[in-house]
Parts: sequence; C-alpha cells; structure tokens
Amino acid sequence: MLKIVAVFPPPTTGMTHVTKAIAERLSETIDVRRFVVSKTDGKARFWSFRKHLALVRQLTRAIFSDPQKAPVYIVLDAGQGAWGSLVLVLLAKLSGVPLIIHHHVFSYVEAPTLATRSVFAVAPANTLHITLCPCMADKLKRLYGDSVRTSVLSNAAFIAPSEARRSPARALNSVGFLGNITREKGILLFLETMRVLEDRDITLSAIIAGPISDVEIRSEVDAFIAEAPERRSYRGPVYGEDKAAFYQDIDALLFPSQYRNEAQPVTIYEALAVGCPVLATDRGCIPDQLPSEWVFDQECFVASAGIAISGWVRRHENFGQATRLAEQFYSDACREASRSLASLVSVIKKANK
Repeated sequence: MLKIVAVFPPPTTGMTHVTKAIAERLSETIDVRRFVVSKTDGKARFWSFRKHLALVRQLTRAIFSDPQKAPVYIVLDAGQGAWGSLVLVLLAKLSGVPLIIHHHVFSYVEAPTLATRSVFAVAPANTLHITLCPCMADKLKRLYGDSVRTSVLSNAAFIAPSEARRSPARALNSVGFLGNITREKGILLFLETMRVLEDRDITLSAIIAGPISDVEIRSEVDAFIAEAPERRSYRGPVYGEDKAAFYQDIDALLFPSQYRNEAQPVTIYEALAVGCPVLATDRGCIPDQLPSEWVFDQECFVASAGIAISGWVRRHENFGQATRLAEQFYSDACREASRSLASLVSVIKKANK
C-alpha cells in the first residue's frame, strides 16, 4: 500500500497533473490511497497557508488510519512553503512511517534554503527522494549529503503518446507559446524572437496560449497581436481538446523560461509527443529533455532561436529531421521512465513487507 498526501487538481499545474497521474499509474499495480487537498473554491487568498494546514490534517488521517505504517508520499514545496513541508516531514518521522518525497522544484537544488536544509536534516534516514533527472539527483546529493537516497523518475512517464503524429514533410509555418503568460515564463523573449524573425523577412504565425493575470503583460501581448492580427493570436488558457488542438496548430514551440523553480516542464514532453520541436532555455532538467542544439542560455535565446528557426524555414529537410528527433527524444524518455516507474513500484512493495 502507498498513501499519497498531496495537492490534486484543481489547481491544474504541471505538479498537480503529475501527482494525479502517478496515483493513477501506481494504482494499476499496488493499493494506493489518496488523501487529497484541492483548491476547490478558486480563491488565491491565503492559499499557501490553507493548503499546508489541509495537508497536515490529511497526513494525520493517513497515519492514524493504518496501524501497519504503510509508506507515505508527499511533494516538497518551495520558498516559504518548504516550512509547511517541514511540518509534514517531522510528523512522518515522529510517527515512524516510511517517507517518499517527490521533488518538482529546481530552485532549492541550485541554492539550498534554511527550510530545505531542515527538511533533509530531519527526514528519516530511509526516505526515498524522487527526482526528475540524474542532474537533479546529483545536485541533491552534493548539497544535502551523499547519504540522500534518490530515485530518478521523469515526467515523461505520465505523458500519453499522441495519436496525431505530424508528417516529417510538414513545413514550419507557425510557432507557439504555452504556459503562464509571465515575464518569468519567458513571454517577452517569445515576442522578441518573433519580431526578430519578421525583421529577417521570415513571416510565421504566432499562437499564444495560457492564463494572463498581469495587466502590463496583457498589454504587451495585445500590442504584439495588433501589429499583425492576421497571423498572431491569443487563445487564453487551454485544456483537454483545446490543448490538443493547440499542439496540432503549431509547428514548433518556444519555451524560453526564466522561472527559478523550473524543473522538468510537462509542456515540453507534450510537444515532443506529437513530434513538435521545442527550443528552450537551459533551466532545471530541460537540458536532459531536449537535444543540446535546441537548448540556449537565456541571454542569447532570442538570437539563437532565431537562427534555428531560420534554418528550419529555409531548409525543409532540416525541419523534417527535427520533427523525427522530437519524437525520438520523447520515445526514449518514455522507455526510461517506464523502467524507473517499475523500479519505484518494487521499492514500495518492499517497504510494505
């Protein structure tokens, strides 16, 4: 048995999507019991505090509902939220339950905080830390001690193959951006890249999707679209069939994130799954997700992405190769993730004996 004490959608984020997916996949082979926290009222006010209070209540329920002390799975929060996670770890340690901690944030892997150091210091010695890529595992050990027990499980394990694969003969006519529409997620770098391409007489459609809460950023996006409304559009947040349609309507995806917590974006694997090449910044585990020639430093992203796209537009055979390479990277990641998931199941079964 495994008890999952975590946030499930809503809200719908990469992290909550993976939490729900891992619960579903593990349920196929072992007994999984969910102790769910969700943001059902849609209110942002005091959400972090309310979330961690609810997680403590659910962990208490999970512990006392099972005298056999089955393993408990939690997700480590970042920033001030790491203090809330510390309470969960302390409660698990005092109760003597085996602990599995899933890491979805890269900021404390690059630079530890007092809260995250405290989490690793008080976590039971046999705690299993799930990381998203080998680089993340190595950095955790260097920062928090060689004794940290890790298991690598890529988010690719939870991205289903697409039935709508694109033809390698497809030309590059449109470029997309999908995610929270913020500076940190790189929307301004996307807009700049598309403008640079136009300056080079490379005219492509630009499709932007995702929520916008910042008024200034919305103005920037509106001004960009107004420059060429016949080939530029904003679709708003997309889910389900709308998201699938977005991926089918774009030929390449730009992911120029500057977000300090960026780890292993689900969006990148979703794009690769349909054979859509992705150009991205070198944040977190992204260099492990993509071919090295598709990953750039944020300082030179606009110039480098412009050169790459120019080459794909002018030589169709190069873009066809990129499409096949995208599918290959997704397939390889899925195979490795499937092996890792099977290994995790074995570890959980042993912990229950």
